[in-house]
Amino acid sequence: GLEAYYTGDFARAAALLKDKTNRTAIEEYYMGRMYLYGYGILKSNTLAYQSFKHAAEKGSVSAQLLLAKIELFQNNNPEQALVWFKKAAKANNRSAQMYCAAAYLYGVGTTKSADSARDFYTAAAKGDNSIAQQSLAEDFLKEKQAANRKIGLNWLNKAVEARDPEAEMMMADLCRKGDLVAKNQDQATQLMEDAINQEYVPAYYQMGRLKLEQGAQRDAKNWFEKAAKLNYAPAQIALAELYLDPKNVNHSLRNGFFWMQKAAAAGSSTAQQAVAAMYKKGEGVPVNETLATEWEHKAQQQDPAQLKVQQQKKMAEWLSRGKVSRMEDTEYQLPGIYSVWQDKNALRDNIYNQPPQLHLVRRQDIYQVNFQMISPNDVPISQYYDAMMTTQEASSKPTGKLMFPHYAVPTSRPDDTVKEKSANIAQRDGYDYLNQMTSKSSVDYSELFKHLLSQAMIGDSTAQFDVALMYQQGVGVTQSIEEALKFYQLAAAQNDLPAEYHLGLIYLQGKGVAPDYKIGMEWLTDAAFKGNYYAQYALARIYEYGYQDQNGRQVVPADKEQAFELYQLAAISYYGPAQYRLAEIMVRQPLKDPSVEALQTRHKQIKRLFQGAVEFGVEEAKLPLAFYNASDADETKQAEAFVDAQRAAADNSPDAAFLLGMMYDRGIATSADAKRAVYWYEQAATNPMSAFILGTYAAEGKGMRKNTEKAVDCLQFAASKHFSAADYNLAVLKKQEGEKFLPYLEKAADSGLSQAGLTLADYYLSRDSTSSELQRARALYEQFAKRGFQSAQLKLGYLYENGLGVTRDYTQALNWYTAAAQQGKSQGQAQYLLGRLYQFGWIGTSPDQAMAKQWYATIKAQYAPAAVAYGFIDEIENDDYQHAFSEYQQAADLGDPIAQYDLALIYEKGKNQAIDLDKAKDLYKQAGQKNVVKAMTSLGNIYVLEQNISRALPWLNLAISNNDADASYQMGWLAEKGLIPHASINQAIQYYQTAASQGQANAILALARLYKSGSSVKKDLEKSARYYAQLAQDNYPEAQYQLAKFCLSNATKTCTAQEAKTWLLKAEQNGSQNATQLLRLLTAQGQGTVSYIESIRV
Repeated sequence: GLEAYYTGDFARAAALLKDKTNRTAIEEYYMGRMYLYGYGILKSNTLAYQSFKHAAEKGSVSAQLLLAKIELFQNNNPEQALVWFKKAAKANNRSAQMYCAAAYLYGVGTTKSADSARDFYTAAAKGDNSIAQQSLAEDFLKEKQAANRKIGLNWLNKAVEARDPEAEMMMADLCRKGDLVAKNQDQATQLMEDAINQEYVPAYYQMGRLKLEQGAQRDAKNWFEKAAKLNYAPAQIALAELYLDPKNVNHSLRNGFFWMQKAAAAGSSTAQQAVAAMYKKGEGVPVNETLATEWEHKAQQQDPAQLKVQQQKKMAEWLSRGKVSRMEDTEYQLPGIYSVWQDKNALRDNIYNQPPQLHLVRRQDIYQVNFQMISPNDVPISQYYDAMMTTQEASSKPTGKLMFPHYAVPTSRPDDTVKEKSANIAQRDGYDYLNQMTSKSSVDYSELFKHLLSQAMIGDSTAQFDVALMYQQGVGVTQSIEEALKFYQLAAAQNDLPAEYHLGLIYLQGKGVAPDYKIGMEWLTDAAFKGNYYAQYALARIYEYGYQDQNGRQVVPADKEQAFELYQLAAISYYGPAQYRLAEIMVRQPLKDPSVEALQTRHKQIKRLFQGAVEFGVEEAKLPLAFYNASDADETKQAEAFVDAQRAAADNSPDAAFLLGMMYDRGIATSADAKRAVYWYEQAATNPMSAFILGTYAAEGKGMRKNTEKAVDCLQFAASKHFSAADYNLAVLKKQEGEKFLPYLEKAADSGLSQAGLTLADYYLSRDSTSSELQRARALYEQFAKRGFQSAQLKLGYLYENGLGVTRDYTQALNWYTAAAQQGKSQGQAQYLLGRLYQFGWIGTSPDQAMAKQWYATIKAQYAPAAVAYGFIDEIENDDYQHAFSEYQQAADLGDPIAQYDLALIYEKGKNQAIDLDKAKDLYKQAGQKNVVKAMTSLGNIYVLEQNISRALPWLNLAISNNDADASYQMGWLAEKGLIPHASINQAIQYYQTAASQGQANAILALARLYKSGSSVKKDLEKSARYYAQLAQDNYPEAQYQLAKFCLSNATKTCTAQEAKTWLLKAEQNGSQNATQLLRLLTAQGQGTVSYIESIRV
């Protein structure tokens, strides 16, 4: 029942709760609200009060507060109101605590008691109520003990922090005097000004007194006058005294009498005595003993009724800090329908009022299968490159021996500051030392060698390395590997890493010495792990492919993981060849975490690596980088990509042709040109991605003639190369052609293609799924949800929320909705569904409306259902029609039909505003045209009230075609009254029966009435009694009364005369005055039983 209530299904909630024998406090409270508003059940103030009372007795604070307000305003019983407020206060309700404090302070509904008042506002002060904190501070500050006054100052500070104006005035006084705080006139002024800025009238008066003390009589008069005009009695008296003072520049007996009389009329006994004296003396007014006596009498013996009004006025002013002077205008006013509904018809008993609606979230709203081909241009270019690399064969092992970079022979004397040694890269073609040496003919290598040798002999490690290199290459000296090794070792002994690197290469390659792979690897490893990136790169290549001796025997086994780590180390040092090779590996490497975020991160990393390689001078990296630059937002990078693609395409690169095709296709760095795009795609037809695009365009007829056969051929070729998007588009094409498509869709889904997996799952959920299909769908949603796909997370959450193929689990739903919501607004569904979990109490032990509103607030500006839900909470839970109206209006402006309907209800019923039937009709029409059934009925009903039956009938018939019981009842009533042309009473009965079969109570009463009277149909008392009995069981007092009369008359077998009194007592308890009168009649006749009452007629 409660769940139905929270979700806005009030008819179902009422049906479930009314038959429950032992309702909880919250169930009683909501049952009371449904009776009170006529939501889902016939309106009954009596039954509402009974339910509220049961709820209050069971501890519902909401019910206790409501009953207190009913007693205070409807029953004019402040004593009983205080009883209920005290119960709520005991439950720590701040509002109730403050009411009780005020009641004891001013003697409303009880005897005045400062101690009792203090107990209540002490509790409220602890709950951060600033008025209570100021009141408590005032109590403590009045005491003499320093410790207590310090406590008072602490409470006062809390109230001042909350900008309580009375507290600010008190603190200002302390600052002026230097009492408990440092003397500070500026702070005192600031505090007073803030209280005045809050339009706190006593602050005007207090400022007047300060000005008077300072001798500024004119300023004092102005402040007193400002407060006096706002009916503040102390200011009126002060202003009067100012005028009456003969020493004052403003002296005026007439004005003095005027303002004193104002204060006297407001009930001030001080002013009343002063007015009496002025009449006696003739000050400002002619002498009048009679009036003087009357005013003296008023001052001495106040009228109890007037005293009660004064007490409640003071109470209201204290509770509102002087903003209002009537309790009806405070937060304690009766809420909702009690006070702010303008439509009097909506306040009557035994009617239905239509409640606001929420959006339903149906399975078909979430799982909408969309068989639409993947548009080639929707796929990021970088993803095409990734796919292209994975479908192409990975780089094979280089032919011949592995080549490594070598350091260059020096061409000049080294500077005093040691520079980093440069290297030439012989990765593919080796390094031509002879060419380098002959191209630098101006260098005297022999002289250079002598100089370096002299430096080497005195221990310069850099010179030692250069000498070794010249010995190794025979540059400037006769080649000698033995001497080279000696000097390399001397340098290496001083941790010269290039020397270690070259030693490693010499022993590994066996150039001039016997190969020693162990020593060679040791030198290379030591150099690499000390940070030499040439050694890191060389080792990476050795471990990537393994290393073989001259006889082809493997002497160093391949180790891909070690190779990857070493490429990373060299790439960190911005070594271009390592960056390029690492990027090539990463592109082909499957992700351990295939999430969207991980994929985006990898793309950024790969792009950075290719960029670094290009900047280093690696030509091979230009085309891969072009694929990434083509989709960059920077137009300069796009232009660079276009140029690089053109150059490579001119060299017959099919990959470049494919990239050019995409750039012409998308209009990147050039004008979009579908035909030129197709031309370049055809130049790369052996590229599976190019075939995928050509196949898709052949199916769509884009840039070429539509050709299904060619489309299938191209897509099948791409699919054969394991390009899953081709399988997916084949599936869509096959479905369009009416052929079997699931095998292709499942293959694409199995490959991990998100669109295929989600489409397949949606397909299963969009129809009556088998258990295995639901399990398959769940697995797919879970797979892509874990990868970070927002739609998968949302749909998986909905599966758990509704128990589709899984055990219902709101916590799991919460987790997945939260994951989807945290990715951003998207369409807002995730945030909305998350809010619903909290609103309906599916998370935790009870609804959390505050948390629900937090989520709705994040997306309500653009997602109408969230604004509707936000407004629904404001209206149903808080009776806050002003904010509900604003939320509904926001959603209605977005064209939302439910919001239009809810807004129309506010205009029709005049909820906290004037009734506007024209606006209501316009909104009902808009909502009705969008299939909001209750809008059709409501619009028809308004036309009926306006006696415009011809306009009412189409809307009511449309609602009936949508099975609306209220519309059927209205049509029955119109037919019965002869307002439908050519309609008979039998048609009226048919309408009533249709409505009655759906539980429409008014229709059941109408049938009971018709069969009882027999005026239009054949009388059938048994049928009538059965209809009355049906409603009597549901506690409808009129039905109970009528059934009792049947019982007394012995006119039916439905009940006996002995049961009559039971039904009458129930009817009386439920508010039937007719039942009360009949019971009195029975009692007056002195009947012990009622079996032979002659006067009772059915």
